[in-house]
Amino acid sequence: MAFTKITDADLQGKGVVGQAPVPGLPVKEMQESVEQIVREVAIPGINRLADELSAQTAAKNIGMQVPDGMPGGASANVSSVVGTHVLSTGNPHKVTAEQVGAYTKEQTDQAINQKVQDIGAGDMSKSEYARTGTYGAVDRALSADRAVQSDDGVKVYTHTKSGTVHNFAGSGANGRAKLTADVQAGDTFTVNGVPVAAYVGADSAADAMAGGAWNGRWVSFTVEGGTLNFKGGGGKVTVTGLAAGAVKKGTTVTVKQGAKTVASVVGTYKGVPCLCYCCVYCHPDDWNGTRATLTSFDPSFIDTKNAYSTNGGSVTFTIKRSAKIRCYSSGAENYNHNRMTIKIDGTTLGDGTMLTVNNGSKITIPYNAPGSNRGRAGAFCIFESD
Repeated sequence: MAFTKITDADLQGKGVVGQAPVPGLPVKEMQESVEQIVREVAIPGINRLADELSAQTAAKNIGMQVPDGMPGGASANVSSVVGTHVLSTGNPHKVTAEQVGAYTKEQTDQAINQKVQDIGAGDMSKSEYARTGTYGAVDRALSADRAVQSDDGVKVYTHTKSGTVHNFAGSGANGRAKLTADVQAGDTFTVNGVPVAAYVGADSAADAMAGGAWNGRWVSFTVEGGTLNFKGGGGKVTVTGLAAGAVKKGTTVTVKQGAKTVASVVGTYKGVPCLCYCCVYCHPDDWNGTRATLTSFDPSFIDTKNAYSTNGGSVTFTIKRSAKIRCYSSGAENYNHNRMTIKIDGTTLGDGTMLTVNNGSKITIPYNAPGSNRGRAGAFCIFESD
């Protein structure tokens, strides 16, 4: 549909053209005749043009080309076509970089690459980067990095402790450091601030090292991935032969490696403690009596160490507490075959005599005169029994 023009025919007979100098019209008619062309020709023509510009063929009617990228079913009126053209990023006018005085992509890439090379060459020639003029900072950094990666020598690390965290700062797979604090159970470890699992052998380093005097001591280790392995420690501690029945009752024996308990038992063995051991001697000539001396004795069981009598008297020891005992006694015979006898509360002691004694029980060694001017000797031993 073509656009409609306003023609002379549309204006014929309208307006004030052709009227008498003094039309002689009423006011209202005069006003209407003045605005007649505007109201009856111009305004309807403008409205008609607006409708024609909104039509599907409007853009084509004024010679506009519908651009690529118009959505399917979109209106081809002037407004839509212009809007699509404005938003297009596909260079619809085929403007070139040369036309606007800009670099092409290839020229831009080439210029940037050349500038980078120029800047790099200039920096590397400066004295602060290559003091000898032949070896620069980048070269040194690369060489040092390669050396660290290939060097298996032991490197010195710096140890610090913050709270419960031990940090080792340095580089190299094999390291050593002087510890600045002791290690406690529950402590953790980092290498250059990165948490790692730390071991001494197969055991946790914190448990194995806890309790030791490590402050000021040097330690050696290896760093591999997320693991810190301390050297030394003597390997895993094993305990054999430690049993409750081999430990005295009431005693606890604990074997530790650092803070780690390797073995612990509470004793059940009561033992067979010797309560007393006594040598006895009777002689008729020197003092005509009996002398008994406890070579060893438990002061909680027996009252005194020495007992002595003269003029044919016997000697007595007093027992101070109740106990089950096993007794052994021996004595040499004289020529009359008289053997020294030792008794507890009237019971003669022999080889393994079992008795129960109480507080106040008496151990009695009678004189038993030897005769023929010969002395007689003897001994007894008392053990506590279960």
